[in-house]
Amino acid sequence: DTVIPFKNLDLLVKIMVGLLVLFVVCGLAAVAQARLASDVGSKVMRDLRARMFEQLNRLSSSYFMKVDSSDLLSRFSLEFASIEAAYVRALPALIECVLVVFGCLLTIAIVDWRIAIVTAILVPLSFISGKVLGPRVDGLIYQKIGFESGMLGVLQESLHSRPIIRALGTEKESIRKFAISNNNLMTASTGFG
Repeated sequence: DTVIPFKNLDLLVKIMVGLLVLFVVCGLAAVAQARLASDVGSKVMRDLRARMFEQLNRLSSSYFMKVDSSDLLSRFSLEFASIEAAYVRALPALIECVLVVFGCLLTIAIVDWRIAIVTAILVPLSFISGKVLGPRVDGLIYQKIGFESGMLGVLQESLHSRPIIRALGTEKESIRKFAISNNNLMTASTGFG
């Protein structure tokens, strides 16, 4: 440290300007990354929705008799939102994390190559947890989507049948059915179902 003890103001100014420039460059890069990820994610989602809609229009009428419309609506809204989140947030974050890990490994290798070797062995082991827990998480996600579709089906049925429900006085039964499907969804959302 030669800046503070020797009162080297020129070096202090150079370091501060360098840090400021680095901060600005990092900020601009983050904005550019977010815009690029958003643009790519939006275009991918637009194309995916268009292809799915075209495929739906090619299906026979018997398909629509077997599949609940709330399930289709759920797929268009909820599942596409998950895919879009993966493209816009998760994929750039993954790339950034990989670059940070390699940068850290390089820095560790410069400091002590033995620690870098141990780290290079331990980092891949951390990915095993994803392989072990992945199928369970996938099952919970699909279970949640099923319950979400069921809840949307009950809601859609209630909305379309509102005059009949009022005329027959079955509001409590309608509320009970919604509460059951809503509780099922809540249980599935917490992962303890």
